[in-house]
Amino acid sequence: MNAKEKKALNWADGEWDNEPDEKAWIDDRTGYECRIRRNDSMGFLCGYVVIPNNHAVNGLTPSDDGLGGVSVHGGITYSEERLPHMMPRVEGGFDRIRPDGTLEGELNDWVIGFDCGHLRDFIPAVTAVTMLTDPAAYRNIEYVEAQCRQLALQLKELNDG
Repeated sequence: MNAKEKKALNWADGEWDNEPDEKAWIDDRTGYECRIRRNDSMGFLCGYVVIPNNHAVNGLTPSDDGLGGVSVHGGITYSEERLPHMMPRVEGGFDRIRPDGTLEGELNDWVIGFDCGHLRDFIPAVTAVTMLTDPAAYRNIEYVEAQCRQLALQLKELNDG
C-alpha cells in the first residue's frame, strides 16, 4: 500500500507512510522464517515467526500454557497453521530437504505472532486517541523486526529445551 492509499484511508501522517507494509527473512540465529505484515485497515504492524511442524509448540494457541513463558510485545495474539495463499514461504525457509529425504515444512508449518495494536500503541487509522496516562507510541518496522527476532530465539529455546 503506498502513501496515497494510506491517506485515502484517513490515516494520520507519519513514518508508516514511508515504511514497507511487509518484510520477510530467515532469522540467522534460529533458521526460522520471520515476517512482518501491516494490518490493512488499521495500519499497525504485526510480527510472525514460522516454526516447523515438529516444533514443541506446534498447534498450541495463545492461551495454552506452553506459550506462557514467551515474552513479546503485547503477548502472543496469533497461533495458526500457515495458509500458503496468505503467507507464502520465504526462499530458504522450511522448504529444505531433511537428512532422511523428506521435505521440511511440506505441511503443517505453524505460525506464532503478535500485533502492535494495543493500548498505548499508536494506530495510524485512529487519529484521535485519548490516553489515560502515557501517550501512544508507534511501533515501527525496526521495533517489530527486533521483536520477531526475540520471539524466534525464544521459540528455538523452547524447542531445544
